[in-house]
Amino acid sequence: MQLVTRGNGTGGEDVSHAIGTIAGLPRELATDASFEVRGEVRLTAEQFERANAIRAEHGAGPFSNPRNGAAGTLRAKGRPYTVEMSFWAFGAVELDGGTALAGAGHAEVMARVAAAGIRTAADTPAGLTVVDTIAGVQEQVDRIAALRARLPFGIDGVVVKVDALAEQAAAGTGSRHPHWATAYKLPVLPQL
Repeated sequence: MQLVTRGNGTGGEDVSHAIGTIAGLPRELATDASFEVRGEVRLTAEQFERANAIRAEHGAGPFSNPRNGAAGTLRAKGRPYTVEMSFWAFGAVELDGGTALAGAGHAEVMARVAAAGIRTAADTPAGLTVVDTIAGVQEQVDRIAALRARLPFGIDGVVVKVDALAEQAAAGTGSRHPHWATAYKLPVLPQL
């Protein structure tokens, strides 16, 4: 298994040394398959508080926010302490002509990733829901926005994706993002 950051979109930094410190990302898969998982390593609110307490015990300053804390922790080597982080997959692609993820839609692919032992976005309170109408999409965006403050991590939006893999392929991908997915940004939450 190898863990690599997104980097510039074509190449990233190898951070495989962090394997074993990330909840939701096992050291070994529950299946004999070869695929690339795409997701996000984060500090939940609870992990962020615990990380800052651990850092204080070791004379280090607190992280300014969970996003920067996760990025710095992911790259850190040789610290005398470990900070647990969390991973949620939001996509996956086959490698080397594999068929472990073969399916008709994104939700099915993510279910296979979960069956391999990797935590996916479906395993959050927001979940992964397939709907058939624009009205259904709006209902889900509204539902997620309503539970936003109760999520274990901060979000600034909801990603809406076409589920059918054939339709994703037909829509294509631009130089900066796929044409079959869009980020719906939520209003900024007031500071408490």
